[in-house]
Amino acid sequence: MIYMLIVFLFLLAVPFYNRYIPVLKVPCRRVDEIPGDHVILDIRDYNEGYEERIPGAVNLPVPYIVRNLDDIPARKIHLICASPLERNMGVRLLQKNGFQVAGFTLSNKKCAGKALACCHK
Repeated sequence: MIYMLIVFLFLLAVPFYNRYIPVLKVPCRRVDEIPGDHVILDIRDYNEGYEERIPGAVNLPVPYIVRNLDDIPARKIHLICASPLERNMGVRLLQKNGFQVAGFTLSNKKCAGKALACCHK
């Protein structure tokens, strides 16, 4: 019985970890600080990405990342995310599939105390 409980708790812990525990060593940056050689991947919903466009960004929501891995260039990636949950899921999916995520931007949030000013109409 105790083994079943341990297995059950483990099965609950893995999705919780993947979604809510922050990814370390991926810095938050303003959009104007992104190096020119990075691919800007907008992993917000299509509606958000359409309403708040970022020049040069490829819009590919989190649920579609695995299906479209071949369409992502093999360069350093900078993510545009709407929430920390999207950031965690996107970074983990991309790193698991061999991509190097160099940074992220949370739309309409602050990054280390400074306004990001990335997504204004």
